[in-house]
Amino acid sequence: MKIKILLLLLLSASAFAQQFTASSKITGVKNSGLHAVPLTPEFRSHTDVNLSGIRVWDSRKKEVPYLLEEANEAVSKYNFKEYTLLSKSVVADTISQVIVQNTGAAKWDAITLAIANTDAAKTYSISGSHDNKEWFGLVNNQMISGLYSHTDTLVYKTLPMPVNAYRYLKISFNDKKTLPLNILAAGSVTGTQTAPVLLEAANSHVKIMQLALEKKTRVTISFNEPVTINRIAFTIKSPSLYKRNARLFLQRVKRRKKKTVPYMEEFYAFDLNSSSKNVIDGLNLNENKVVIEIDNKDNEALEIASVKVFQNPVKLIADLKAGEQYTVMAGNKELAAPDYDLENFRDQISDSIPKAALAKPVLLSAKPKGINGGKSPWIMWVCIAVGALILLYFCYSLVQDLKKKENPAP
Repeated sequence: MKIKILLLLLLSASAFAQQFTASSKITGVKNSGLHAVPLTPEFRSHTDVNLSGIRVWDSRKKEVPYLLEEANEAVSKYNFKEYTLLSKSVVADTISQVIVQNTGAAKWDAITLAIANTDAAKTYSISGSHDNKEWFGLVNNQMISGLYSHTDTLVYKTLPMPVNAYRYLKISFNDKKTLPLNILAAGSVTGTQTAPVLLEAANSHVKIMQLALEKKTRVTISFNEPVTINRIAFTIKSPSLYKRNARLFLQRVKRRKKKTVPYMEEFYAFDLNSSSKNVIDGLNLNENKVVIEIDNKDNEALEIASVKVFQNPVKLIADLKAGEQYTVMAGNKELAAPDYDLENFRDQISDSIPKAALAKPVLLSAKPKGINGGKSPWIMWVCIAVGALILLYFCYSLVQDLKKKENPAP
């Protein structure tokens, strides 16, 4: 019976351990206290999209509280000056609008919105008015995205526009594909903003194809696992003068006659221009493949030197002890975000706390490389069923042994 109990415990422990897919040691803790541990792109390639499946363990596998801090737009409630938000209106499944009154500067060239945390992306237009009656166009059909935060309930998003002296602004959002955004406030940012230094995503594979008959260039960016994408940057070698329309597509699936059919959905339209930086910013995607098509028309194809994907830096903050060994576990998609007391002291944590580092991540489990490169889900379900039957057998045997022990034969 002892052997059966031991096997049951081992199976349970094994099932628990397999929930995490990767781990990484924390290094560089020289003194006890709060430390900031930057999450490397290699480590993040093994995490879930919301980073909720991360846990920190000490050498005894005791859970260590932590909080995450993402370097996004350098805007906070301390340098955000609110304007009067006159109205918000929603036409279901069509359009939502907010009207803002400029109560400050005589001229403005941007408006900053405080938006409730969401993973939605939308197109928007901006118009201006002197009397809140007659409206004139300023910005048309631009994309707003990157509205998701790992650490806060709202994000600040600055929308640029031509310099104008209109007293009122109307911002209209296209709601045909997604529910309306929750606009909490509108205003301007005071002081100097410092943009975070983004990190290049790990394991990106770029393939460039020239579609001569279609007069297009197709750029496919793929990854080993779904990764967070906040920026895509192009380096164009030639020609010296160009302006090309481009579109970004995401791979999606739909049901058709009880079958799952993959297709490419257009997500964002933009231009590649010799007079611009050729950077798609403000994205908040988690994908293992994106496709970009560039319309060349009758021009020669662009000579693309490089296409790179970047992520906003995220650091893990925890109270660590010198001499202790800590491991950061990742990839448990079943876990919800933890609720630690440390979160209540976020505003009191200094930016100058010492830094620690993450070692190279170690894989705890790997996808099967059998039929279709591990894309056959029936193998997974067979393994789960076999494991469940083994557990049931040992539980049944254990109960029978206990009954015999309690009621021995005469």
